[in-house]
Amino acid sequence: MRRARATGQPADYAEAERAARTAIRNQPRHGAAGWQLLGSALMSQHRFEEALAAADSLVALEPENPSALAVRAEVLLELGRYSDADRSFRSLWLRRFDPGVALRVARWLEVRGRLAEARDLLRAARGRLSASLLPRDQRAWFRLRQGELAAKVGADDEAERQYRQGLAESPDDGRLLAALARLELDRGHLRAAIVWGDSAIAVRLDGVTLGTLAEAWWQVGDSARARDYDAAIDASGGLSIPGFDRRHALALLDRGERVADVASAAERELRNRRDVGTLDLVAWSRFRLGRIPAAAAAIDEAVRWNPADRLLLRHRAAIHAGIAP
Repeated sequence: MRRARATGQPADYAEAERAARTAIRNQPRHGAAGWQLLGSALMSQHRFEEALAAADSLVALEPENPSALAVRAEVLLELGRYSDADRSFRSLWLRRFDPGVALRVARWLEVRGRLAEARDLLRAARGRLSASLLPRDQRAWFRLRQGELAAKVGADDEAERQYRQGLAESPDDGRLLAALARLELDRGHLRAAIVWGDSAIAVRLDGVTLGTLAEAWWQVGDSARARDYDAAIDASGGLSIPGFDRRHALALLDRGERVADVASAAERELRNRRDVGTLDLVAWSRFRLGRIPAAAAAIDEAVRWNPADRLLLRHRAAIHAGIAP
């Protein structure tokens, strides 16, 4: 799992899944660690219903363990079962600073639009942990999450500081390099985005960073290079794989390209996962197809769950204006 997070290679997640299943078979009555590892491996492969079954087995073994309960709540969150996730996370509120709980509660707060609380929780949780006891990849993960939350509220300088501090501790962390590429793209610093993106894919080849590079080259005005990255994304599965890159899919819609393909992929994803990000993509693809009432229904549902997300609010404003592109 650590190698998979570092390299982004799907084969490593599959190998982790096989190892976890073997551990569970060997120790069926005492396999809590195996069930937790299995759930993480399945989540990483976007097999959320299977991950929920693994989380149920984990909770059955350790019904009073807050980390086990947080794992299950996180899967519910990713599935878009927000009412169930809300109940679970509220029951964990008093344990929110526990190491196995804090990151998951912060993710819940983020998805529900409570970004300031999420940032405060991560800072407090990180402050309670001894840096010497945390593996390097986990220290980098804390920096990554703090930076992502800062970027979401428009605190770009703070986001950059967190990412750079993470790289000071873990210079070859591809996730942090990719995050800097996305940050610079959003700032409009296109050449910097390309430099960071190239550095990221040199150590961790993933579709999300390829999408960042494609969009950066489009905005630079080099459509040939942008299409090379589009082709690389398609070669790695593109819109056909579960958990495809939504940012890239939205960029395709904004460019008016492959609208029907994106719409089909988004509707397929919605059948299995009704989370805010999927609802937004479905709404925007319907909008681009001129299906205004259907788009409004999807974006209204997304905003109901997260009323603070700036992208959702921009999309809702455009959709409710009723002017198809």
